[in-house]
Amino acid sequence: MEVIEEENLLERSKVIGERMAKFLAELNNPKIAHIRYKGAMLAFDLVDATGQPDAAAAIELRARAFEQGLLMASCGMFGNAIRIMVPITVEDEILEEGLQIIAKNL
Repeated sequence: MEVIEEENLLERSKVIGERMAKFLAELNNPKIAHIRYKGAMLAFDLVDATGQPDAAAAIELRARAFEQGLLMASCGMFGNAIRIMVPITVEDEILEEGLQIIAKNL
C-alpha cells in the first residue's frame, strides 16, 4: 500500500486509461465503437460499415498486433471487443509504441 501511495500508482492508472481512450477516439476510425476504460484497463468494439459487431476484424487486429509485440485480448458477446490491460508501471514511450501498433493495424 505504501508503494502505491508513494509512486502515485492510482493516478498513473487513470492517466494511462485517459491517454488510451483519447488516442483511440482521436483516430476517428469508423471501425472503433464504444470505447470504455477503468484505470489502465480499456476495451473497445470493432464494427463493420453497418455498425454491426465485427469479430473477424478483432481477430485480425489481435493477430497483427501480436506479430509486432503487442498482446491484446478479444472478448465480448460477439467476439468483437478488444481488451487492453496495460501495466501501470509502463513507460510513456512503450505505451505510445503500443498505441501506434493499434492505429497502424486497424
